[in-house]
Amino acid sequence: MMLPLFLSPNKMSITVTPLK
Repeated sequence: MMLPLFLSPNKMSITVTPLK
């Protein structure tokens, strides 16, 4: 669920991660 990708500097990714 909480993938390391969410840690990326991309704040948008943080929102896309939970949506998945």
